[in-house]
Amino acid sequence: MEVHDAEVEWYERFGNDPKLVLSIDDRPSRDELQFARSGHHWVAVLDGYVEYYSWSGGDGRGYNGRHYDITTVDGEEVTLKGPGSSRAGCINATPLGPVVDVRFKYAGDGPAPAGFGSIGAVTLEVAEDALQYLDESVALEPIMTTSVPGNSEVRWVPTRV
Repeated sequence: MEVHDAEVEWYERFGNDPKLVLSIDDRPSRDELQFARSGHHWVAVLDGYVEYYSWSGGDGRGYNGRHYDITTVDGEEVTLKGPGSSRAGCINATPLGPVVDVRFKYAGDGPAPAGFGSIGAVTLEVAEDALQYLDESVALEPIMTTSVPGNSEVRWVPTRV
């Protein structure tokens, strides 16, 4: 995956956090990824591209119960049965982060209209490097939240500076 351009969808008329939108050449296939595990989180990182799931075993209902065959960093083949999609903040509460949720569009597609493109995640380093493509001064601000009492998580949100 190579980042060719970036923009921010500010969602100024909505209550959503701003979202970094990255123009990329291609995403790696799941066959190229090797997943590490921390608790019930499964995370793969390849060239700054991040894919993650939440699955603690059994038959889950995430992704309409679909099964995902993955390879671990130890070479083990595992089938995640109906995993949840999770979010970057949850991954950042484990040793497997930091990651940033982004939206992808493919290089050459022009400006990304709100809500267009596929969702995904990248390492914090890739997200920070992508800020060089923006026409305005933007930083990724760490926002600390507590979704479950006693469990803090960080999400990185684009902010005008």
